[in-house]
Amino acid sequence: MPRPIKTGLDYFYTDVHEMDQREMIHLLNQYGPLGYSIFQVIRCMIYENGYYLEDSMDSVAMVVTRTIGNRWIKDKSFVEKVINYCAELGLLDNDLLRKGVFTSKAIQLAYQAVTARSKADKTKYWLLADPASGPQACFVKKRVPGAPKKNGAAAGGGGRAAAPRWRRST
Repeated sequence: MPRPIKTGLDYFYTDVHEMDQREMIHLLNQYGPLGYSIFQVIRCMIYENGYYLEDSMDSVAMVVTRTIGNRWIKDKSFVEKVINYCAELGLLDNDLLRKGVFTSKAIQLAYQAVTARSKADKTKYWLLADPASGPQACFVKKRVPGAPKKNGAAAGGGGRAAAPRWRRST
């Protein structure tokens, strides 16, 4: 009997330059680290489910409030304001959010990159062009023709890669 197809993720990647993105800068300027934490909890909720979360704004705000804690969030209407602001910025898809669906193109790109070989159904609420295609080009680094290979073989390095900067002895 085959293993059931898993739709949710156990982890998701976060770009190390995420805080430099225009949307994140605006979110942090408007709501500070609490706004970012709210968005992170929502992303975790989405990825635990797959690439979208179908739920009411009230229910999601309640779960986020409970997850972060009443010490930091005094009123769940604050969470709703942050969610709506995330939709204004494009961190969440505004049209689908009005229908009670939490997702975005960026969330789906990240999901697609992680599940490229998965047979999970990616058609419901899918915002990207082709759910059957592999990871998007922004996640795939391509070698420039004529450039030396990374391992240094083309540059006479004998096939050994240079030690990472933090491991080189000085």
